[in-house]
Amino acid sequence: MSKDYEFIERIGIDKTIIGNIKIVSIDFDKLNKKIEKGRVTLHAESSREAFYILDSGEMFSYLKIIDNKVFSDFIAGVKICKGAKKEYAKISLTIRNNLQNKTCAEYKDFLKEVFLYLENEYGIFVDYSKVKFCEIEINLTFNLKNGSFKDYRRTLLMMIRNAPRDRYARKSNIKNKKSNITYCTFYEADKQLQEDKLQTLYVGNKEIELKIYDKGKQLANKLGTNMPSNLARIEYTLKTERKIRNALKTTNVRDIYDKQIKDYFLVQFNEDVTKQLKKWRINNRKKLKKLVTKHFNTNDKRGWISNMFREIRTYESIKSVPLLFDVNDLEPIIKGITKSHVRTISSIQSEAFKHEIDLMVIMKNWRKLLTKY
Repeated sequence: MSKDYEFIERIGIDKTIIGNIKIVSIDFDKLNKKIEKGRVTLHAESSREAFYILDSGEMFSYLKIIDNKVFSDFIAGVKICKGAKKEYAKISLTIRNNLQNKTCAEYKDFLKEVFLYLENEYGIFVDYSKVKFCEIEINLTFNLKNGSFKDYRRTLLMMIRNAPRDRYARKSNIKNKKSNITYCTFYEADKQLQEDKLQTLYVGNKEIELKIYDKGKQLANKLGTNMPSNLARIEYTLKTERKIRNALKTTNVRDIYDKQIKDYFLVQFNEDVTKQLKKWRINNRKKLKKLVTKHFNTNDKRGWISNMFREIRTYESIKSVPLLFDVNDLEPIIKGITKSHVRTISSIQSEAFKHEIDLMVIMKNWRKLLTKY
């Protein structure tokens, strides 16, 4: 990997939206030059007669800056809520080297640089001493130890498909109607793009999202350069202040530290993935035992294992989730139906490796990596 794309494997902060910013003053001469270049939208009039009033007495109704260099955009204006006027200003921030996230200390230093740039480049002076997170992305990017991102397909599908419905379902307004839960998998992503560009697995609602995706391929598509095929990213996005407060105990940027970020990520991943996977394997054993017994009791003593794996693959292609997650799940079943289980298990393992690598080894590697933090 090029030195430009080396990174530290750690849990940290990436994209954010920051609010509770107070505009103190604006150098309108400097800002107007940016308006002429089409980078700034400024409305000085409002049909509601609601204005953002500066300490100098100058006012405006709406301001939008699209930067895409140091920050994404800066928006300020006035909202009318239940007849009351409320001034607002918020800024969307994206880490330039998106491969590397930031620690809380690095992020706070980054904020200082952003607001200094806002002064120097646009003539906007703000008080950001009480800024709050409106949205925050917490992620972990790491190198997969065995194979490329595609080799993890079945593990990743299980992670997303077993995400708890009560946490990620989109709430229905219809009484007694079951809440919907939206997934985006390899198959849906490929269908939308019409080509194999980005593999993303997603589950989420208006308050929280969980994504697991091929970070190397995403950067390669974005930057037009070669990237390693074994870069994975797990990403949580908290999309409301209420959700952020529940997760991190505060929305105040100054009061958030690395421990809160790491603890939230690890606890959430354990609840969403590790525990759910254990539950699924227990519940799936009866279905798996029925399948194995059916094929074992046929007259085709030579081909029953191949036929069994063929049905397993057909089930997976239709349902988009595995019936057999790990070849080792078959061992206790085989021991219960035949005395020559050692030879049978050996044959099953040989057949399994023709199809796919042992994914539980990969899952263990993921757990091992996560426990480093």
